[in-house]
Amino acid sequence: MIRDIVILFNGFVSVFLLSSCTFGSVGDARKEEAKALQRLLTLFNERPSSFMTNLYYTDDQQDANIGGFDVASGINIYTLQLQAGSEIVWDAITIRVNPNLVPIIPGQTKTIDKGGHSAQSHTPYTVPLDLPIASPYGQEYGTASFTDRNVDAVTGNILTGDVHTSLVPQIQGVPAGYLASVKYKIQSLDLTFQISRTAPTAITRNVRIQMPPFMVEIFPRCRFDINPEVSGSFPINWKFNGLLQDQSSTSILDSIAVLADPVDINPYQNQNLYDLILKNINQQDRVLFPTGCNLF
Repeated sequence: MIRDIVILFNGFVSVFLLSSCTFGSVGDARKEEAKALQRLLTLFNERPSSFMTNLYYTDDQQDANIGGFDVASGINIYTLQLQAGSEIVWDAITIRVNPNLVPIIPGQTKTIDKGGHSAQSHTPYTVPLDLPIASPYGQEYGTASFTDRNVDAVTGNILTGDVHTSLVPQIQGVPAGYLASVKYKIQSLDLTFQISRTAPTAITRNVRIQMPPFMVEIFPRCRFDINPEVSGSFPINWKFNGLLQDQSSTSILDSIAVLADPVDINPYQNQNLYDLILKNINQQDRVLFPTGCNLF
């Protein structure tokens, strides 16, 4: 017995011929047809797509100088200026994707072959942790490595103000679905600030912050679709004014002010300040700030 099944995908009609064995019951034939159609729909949902993880460098956006800003710390106000030569080397930005729900044939039980994927236990905005590595949704997809230099220079403008636009490469070969998480993998960070204060006593410090490899993971708060028909993106701001803000009631800037100039902050020098800055980077919305689904 040969049965035609017509499937409508985004306005295109495809006809599949599913053959049923002449032996066995009609019920068995319908189960096999439902299983085959289920697999076809799954493969359709796994079509490769491209995705951008747009990254914009900025400060408090009070003016056009995105490398210069004020930070309040305790009772003091500090003026910071990012210096030329500062750079961030990215190992990669990687994403995880949740699958779209696979349509079900009315009256049939959903079946997934061994090694396939299931979205049954996941919401659109959580990371699927129980998917096999063989599944396209059990893997990470990422950019090549890249370096951002001259991050204090304005190269673009978004709705919230002037920014330096990162050179993030496009992520290719991503299966269609929902964005589940984004990992920002930094190979090295080397930033130099000139920090000054006029009261209660005037001080100026040249501060160099160096960090070895580390990673920050961000989970989207709303739905970001990934599909071949639309070029998707996840925009995020890197806010320099969040790096040296107070952390756990400790003033990083007041601590810097009492040190001899110049000040080096890394895992081997002033490690206590290094740990506080890393906590700022990992604190939600302090340095890395997702700008929402509809801003861009």
